[in-house]
Amino acid sequence: MRHCNSLLNLFVVILSVVGVVVGQQPDTTTLVVTTVKDVVSDVFATTTQQPESPSPVPKPKVSSLHYDTSIQHRYARTHVTSKISNPAEVGQEVHFQVTLPENAFISKFVMTIKDVGYEAYVKEKEEAKAEYDAAVQSGFSAAHISLIDRDSNKFGVSVNVEAAGKVLFNLTYEELLTRSLGHYTHIINVNPGQIVKDLAVKVKIQETSDITTLKVPSFKSSNDVPGAEEENRLAKITRNPNNAKEAEISWSPDYEQQKEISKDGLKGRLIIEYDVDRKKHPSQILIEGGHFVHFFAPAELPPLRKQVVFVLDISGSMFGEKIKQLKDAMLKILSDLNPQDHFSIVLFSDNAYVWSKAKTAVMKKILDEGFYNLDNETLAILDDHRNEILQATPDNVKTAKEFVELIKPTTSTNIIDGLRKGLKLVKEGKETLDTTKEPSQPIMFFLTDGEPNVDLTDPVEIVNETSSLNEQLKTPIYSLAFGQGADITFLKKLSKANHGFARNIYEGSDATLQLNNFYKEISSPLLANVTFIYPPGEVDNSSITDRAFPIYFEGGELIVVGKLRRHNAASRPALDASFNIETKPGHIDLKKLADIEYRYSDMCGSPPLLPRPHPHPMPPLIAPKPEYHGNLEKMWAYLTIKQLLEKDLLNSQSDNNSTEKQKALQLALQYKFVTPLTSLVVVKPNETAQAVQPEKSDTKHGFPGVGYGAPAAAAYPGMSFGAPAPSYGAAGGGGFAAYGGSFHNHFMNKPGMVNLPSPPPSTPFIVGGDQAQVTPDRVPEMKVIPLNQLKWLNITENHPPAEEPIIEFLIGEPPQFQNFTVGINKTSSYFDQCISPEGEGFCKHLEHCALTTFELYPHQYKPFLCQITGQGSSPSQIYAGVCCPTRFVFQPPPPPPPPSSPVMSKP
Repeated sequence: MRHCNSLLNLFVVILSVVGVVVGQQPDTTTLVVTTVKDVVSDVFATTTQQPESPSPVPKPKVSSLHYDTSIQHRYARTHVTSKISNPAEVGQEVHFQVTLPENAFISKFVMTIKDVGYEAYVKEKEEAKAEYDAAVQSGFSAAHISLIDRDSNKFGVSVNVEAAGKVLFNLTYEELLTRSLGHYTHIINVNPGQIVKDLAVKVKIQETSDITTLKVPSFKSSNDVPGAEEENRLAKITRNPNNAKEAEISWSPDYEQQKEISKDGLKGRLIIEYDVDRKKHPSQILIEGGHFVHFFAPAELPPLRKQVVFVLDISGSMFGEKIKQLKDAMLKILSDLNPQDHFSIVLFSDNAYVWSKAKTAVMKKILDEGFYNLDNETLAILDDHRNEILQATPDNVKTAKEFVELIKPTTSTNIIDGLRKGLKLVKEGKETLDTTKEPSQPIMFFLTDGEPNVDLTDPVEIVNETSSLNEQLKTPIYSLAFGQGADITFLKKLSKANHGFARNIYEGSDATLQLNNFYKEISSPLLANVTFIYPPGEVDNSSITDRAFPIYFEGGELIVVGKLRRHNAASRPALDASFNIETKPGHIDLKKLADIEYRYSDMCGSPPLLPRPHPHPMPPLIAPKPEYHGNLEKMWAYLTIKQLLEKDLLNSQSDNNSTEKQKALQLALQYKFVTPLTSLVVVKPNETAQAVQPEKSDTKHGFPGVGYGAPAAAAYPGMSFGAPAPSYGAAGGGGFAAYGGSFHNHFMNKPGMVNLPSPPPSTPFIVGGDQAQVTPDRVPEMKVIPLNQLKWLNITENHPPAEEPIIEFLIGEPPQFQNFTVGINKTSSYFDQCISPEGEGFCKHLEHCALTTFELYPHQYKPFLCQITGQGSSPSQIYAGVCCPTRFVFQPPPPPPPPSSPVMSKP
């Protein structure tokens, strides 16, 4: 066995979490695992080694698993904390995995081993992928994992834990809860895969209005949509008797209770449903820290009369259970139509045909015998387009149900013909239906289980033609992708371009219930073409999320978030908001809808990161506050990114630099969200790679929450990112250096500029709440060192003074890149008073107070960066200073090392 005596080997992990995001194509590559090969030896460390004893190796043990969620104003932040130990006498690979809600963004991940925390950071996806490709070319191995769970994203990480060792995982994800069917739903996926001694879920809700309904259904151990559920007897709901706007839910099943639910450990979903009072003020604006959110959810409005066009796929792939479930769902949907509604049914396979009462017999015949070689009499009946729009009277509904029972799957999939005929019916309805008394809202319910293979087959051409036909009609098209064969990305584009949205309907015993629930969401339109208006003098209109909505449905909510132009917490401004609604006079009470309730919060945004330099230590000593984004600010960033990704769907697939995509990327990096455009990255120094005899990992280990691989001999924990199951790729042994993730790694190729490596900090991080806390132990002795010993600067003792290095940091609010010159042979005078690593200190040029605290990585230096001006050839030139501890301020810097010292380069 050989030991690697080179400089640091890099272990790179890139995680990209991509799920079902409206307006974004799912990416099957969710996790990328890379492990470094020993540059000296021709063998490399793996996560497998045959144990000396033939006795079974005990599985990793989950000692605790906590889910803590804070919901403020519908915005949910969930912290998942899991402690896992390795009870074996040999090291083995531990897998930690969390299933996230469909629309959640990861915002933080920290792993703690031996009291040292490793925090991942967010990078642009292509930049992260480029690093990964470069790593592969240098001898790395890789694995790609697919996304398989319903409406979810998966986060997975694997780490080699030494014998009797422990690891602590902390994951934070965030999402904006949407209101549907009259309530908000928060879902927590609990899948530890074993009985856990300390398992707890806590959800705290703080709302702007009284919480009127709150329930926790029984724990769901399947993916199926919940029907009529009994209450969760293990959940404890605590209501504040003095504040009806707050509530807390706790759920902590003990060992026996978990075993009663599942003897192999919990695997399922805990669901919390709640709603708030909106009768007094259906329109509410909350203002906080320079941002506002407008909630609009009027109740007790009369439903609009609607014209529903059902466009249904009956191609051959609908054979079996799918066609039965579609028929069952249609029978229930037809029963729920209001008598004043109108409806039509379009079936498509090779061609599309519109049903009417007069066509029932002939359509039954061709469903039985096929659509081929139709005689002239049959064609004449099919071409009779009279009475294809039916009022939902009891007799018409009964006849329609009888026809639905006759439906059978046939052959091909002619999607465009179904859409053409459906929009033709909408146009006819607008021309013939009596709308003098009340408006009629057209809705298209479009379902397919496959891809187009007749007539137009290019999805782009189908979207373009459908949008053109629908340009004047403005009919919302709601698309359902039934099963795995449907092209959900195409359907999302189709619906987004036509005022609707698309959903997956998963094959399973509950498919009928999924279809019925989807229809319930869109079955009761209350308002059409709602547009909110905000005065430009008070609101930054360029920051506002979507404010025009084609339809408001019963049980839903419209949300607009934006920035204020001027914010003064003391003045408590009231936005002069208004709206336009397309309605008949007298149909609704517009005056009541216009009554806006204003609420305020005293929370504020982030303070400036860098203090302004001053030539004398005159300002008082003020401890820096941690970076903080207010709740509404995060909500604004989250919703803006979501909507930008939706809009980007309509751009060309080859347009990687669209305005929407670039704006979404900038926000994702700024607010540290893992999105389809960004990835989580961890860089770990690998001290020593030990050669071991590899053994194939168990590819059938049984649980998704925490897995285990074969034993591994590793002096220090190795790390890899993986998905549920087996160990994908090999994790090299070696030690971690601590890392902090707020530094943005920006590579420059300009002469004289320093490429800063992705930095771990020297002190460990322990997650508590939203902020990382530095532990007091394991901090190295602090002393001043020569500038050339800062490894990330890449300079030597003979560095020419004329070539002063330039470093670049992402700072400020909003964050922007700023260059700092590292002064050579500058004054040793001190400047502003500030906070140093030891408390009180003064700003000095970096060369006169380079500390061991930030010897390895620039992120360790950034918290103590101060700027010095007026020292260069240009008045605008900014020099990099450091807040130097008082005991070093008047101490001269140490002499440089002798010329024989080795030159250090960046890892």
